[in-house]
Amino acid sequence: MPDKIALSTSEKKGSIHGRGNRIYRWMRNDYSASIKHGYAVAEEIDNNFSVNRPATSTLTRFAGIVHDADRDDNDGYSIPSGDYGWILCKGSCDGFFKTTGAGAAAQGDSLKMVDGQFYLEQDNTAGTEPSYSKRAFALEAADEATAEKVSIFVDAM
Repeated sequence: MPDKIALSTSEKKGSIHGRGNRIYRWMRNDYSASIKHGYAVAEEIDNNFSVNRPATSTLTRFAGIVHDADRDDNDGYSIPSGDYGWILCKGSCDGFFKTTGAGAAAQGDSLKMVDGQFYLEQDNTAGTEPSYSKRAFALEAADEATAEKVSIFVDAM
C-alpha cells in the first residue's frame, strides 16, 4: 500500500482508503461554508457520502473528522462547500473538543457530536454506556472552555 494517497477529483464518492493505521472516506461537504481540519462532521441522511455540521437529526451519524489523508501537517486544510475531501473515519488525529454541561474528559472517555457545532464533547458519565456506537475517544485529558484541538481516536466505521 502506498504511503500517500494522491488527492484527486477522480475519486469515487464514498471511496475508502487506508494509510498507516488510519481509514479515510472521500465525502462531499454539503455545509454552506468550508469545513476545516479537526472538525467533527455528520453524514447526511438523504445524501449518501455527504457531510454537514451535526444537527439533532444526524447526531447518530458521526462520519468522522476532517483530516487530509495526503498531508502530515493538516493545519490550514479545509474542504470548501460543495467539494469533496477526506474524512478520517477510523484512527487517531487531533479533533476539536469543548467542555460543556457534560464536563471535562479524561483519557479514554467517549466523545460525541454536539447539535449545531463542529466540536465534540464528553459523551457520558463514568460507568454509563456511550450514547452512540459511532464516536471518538479522548487520548488525553481535556478540559477546554473554548473549542480546542485535542488528541482523539475516531471510531466511525
